[in-house]
Amino acid sequence: MKPSITPVARELGDRLANQIAPQLTGFEAATASMMSQMLEMISEEWDRAASRLVEENTAIREILQQAAEVFNDDNLKTKACEKDTDLRISHLEQSNHQLRDLLTDIHARAEQTDSAEARLLEEVIWNELRASVKRRQLSSANF
Repeated sequence: MKPSITPVARELGDRLANQIAPQLTGFEAATASMMSQMLEMISEEWDRAASRLVEENTAIREILQQAAEVFNDDNLKTKACEKDTDLRISHLEQSNHQLRDLLTDIHARAEQTDSAEARLLEEVIWNELRASVKRRQLSSANF
């Protein structure tokens, strides 16, 4: 038997919210309700995490390619050509963190560079950061 995380987490969350929490009071009821919501968020993130991370890593690498041309930087060009070959979430997250560190560095370089290409690069970076926030939003969260 292979556990299917998304439907199992949703089912457990539903049971907590609709069967267990109503039988509790006070702090225990609030905790059960919170756990139900957390399971719903875990379910959603589990289902989309690999896809979201590959999408983000690809978008950041495209920016690195543009930055490599703006700054004439072969190291950035090399990083931009890398691919996500290991699709485990832990590996994708590690790549994402490294790429975001590079994005922060090139954003700082762009801010210190006085050229039209650098201003365009800044705009592209901000657009990706806004898109990244939208990708990470949870449908059940109201924040």
